Amino acid sequence: MKLPSLDGNEKDKNKKSPGLPAIDDKGLPNVGGFDLPQISDEIEAEDFENFEDDFEEEQYEDFGHAGDGFRDVDIEDVLNEEDDFNDEIYKDVDNIMNEESQKLPSTSYHEEDYYATEDDYNPDYEDDLENNKKKKFIDRKNKRIIPFGGRKSKRKVKSSDFDDRKNLLAKTKVVRFIIMVITLFMFLLGLKNTFLPSHVYTDEQIKQFAREGAGQTGFPRERGEAFVEDFMKVYLTIDRSRPDYNEILAHYYGENSYTAIKFDQKNMKTGIDVKQYVIIGPTVYDVKLLTDYSAMYRVSAYVSNVDGTETDGSNATGRWLSFSLNVYYDEQNDTLAITPDSPTIIPSYKIGRQVNVPERAPFGNGEVNKDIGPAINPTINGFVQAYAESSVSSHEAILQYIDDKNDISLYDGFGGTVKLNGSPDTAIKRTIYNNDDGVYRVDLTINWIDTVASGNDNKVEYVGKYIMRVKPEGDGKYTVSSFVPYTYYRK
Repeated sequence: MKLPSLDGNEKDKNKKSPGLPAIDDKGLPNVGGFDLPQISDEIEAEDFENFEDDFEEEQYEDFGHAGDGFRDVDIEDVLNEEDDFNDEIYKDVDNIMNEESQKLPSTSYHEEDYYATEDDYNPDYEDDLENNKKKKFIDRKNKRIIPFGGRKSKRKVKSSDFDDRKNLLAKTKVVRFIIMVITLFMFLLGLKNTFLPSHVYTDEQIKQFAREGAGQTGFPRERGEAFVEDFMKVYLTIDRSRPDYNEILAHYYGENSYTAIKFDQKNMKTGIDVKQYVIIGPTVYDVKLLTDYSAMYRVSAYVSNVDGTETDGSNATGRWLSFSLNVYYDEQNDTLAITPDSPTIIPSYKIGRQVNVPERAPFGNGEVNKDIGPAINPTINGFVQAYAESSVSSHEAILQYIDDKNDISLYDGFGGTVKLNGSPDTAIKRTIYNNDDGVYRVDLTINWIDTVASGNDNKVEYVGKYIMRVKPEGDGKYTVSSFVPYTYYRK
């Protein structure tokens, strides 16, 4: 009698599995040369009859003969009865297995020590390996072979070969590349300008730039301004009936007689009957100190009409003229001269409209204080009245209103040349502002009358705007710490 194969495969009976006992032809394990009792394929008749008689006797002892009925058995005796029929066989098998397990080879063998045979074939495992290879190298969805080859591949693999989704980082890479190119360009340009500058100034030019910035050129600036203004006043005065004007002009050209001046030296031609007079100016508006020996001046003047008239009824007939003049300074002889290219007429300076000037920023912290007025108004009124009469030689009356008695700017006033046009309450308009330092700022608009030019019926009035600082001294007393004309700061 043989035991059935574990998987039904006849070839498995020859398969050698390390560590497990072999199964012989009888279907029972054979371990370490020890043979279990063999079971014969055929049972002899004599033995079978003896076995049958023994079985009947045992059956009778337990249950009685057939037909006699079952004998009564106590259930406790059945439950407590031990079946030790196969105990001896089980013990022998356990001992054999324990001895054999000590002889089993170690399972921690290296993979290279094991050699697969045809008996190791596993169709499921082989199919899994084949499917993995197909998934790795075959794109079944797009019906194409995925490129491979690693470093040895001649074809460059792109992400688009594996992923059809749109690369959202493409624009970012382009912008990043552009920024890097610009940065590199600026870096290279900086290196070029550092080591190969386009223009190198000489030491003399650098010194000259420094002197111009500090206003320390050797050219006599104030002297040149006076020279240019006087020259242009004579230059713009034209009257052939007054030959003395021409002789005066010759003086500014460094000549003793007007006849010594050549025609092209003046840079101006006039008709025989032209008469022109200077009404306003000329005045220097701009100065550029070029070198120690040269400077450029720009001047403007208001002149009459070419017939000598200033007005035509109620309208002015004059005009504004502007010129540019280069002046040469001879340091050795200490002389000034107009260069041959001068004067050159230029466009007149443009004047902006006053109504287009932005509003002035408020004083102090911008917070108007209407409650403090009654307390400091006596100080404001008393100071303004005393300031109109005060002077360096006579200022005793104003000292009680000022904070610093030694500050000459607070008591060097008009000296009686002006007075208030009315009472302080009507001639003085005021707005008081708070400030974080505790000193009040007062915006003052004062109406003055020129006492020297005005008579009883005819008077000249002026409106002045000032900023006053009023400092609290305690005990209800206030003093003036500053009184200056308006300073403009755009709002």
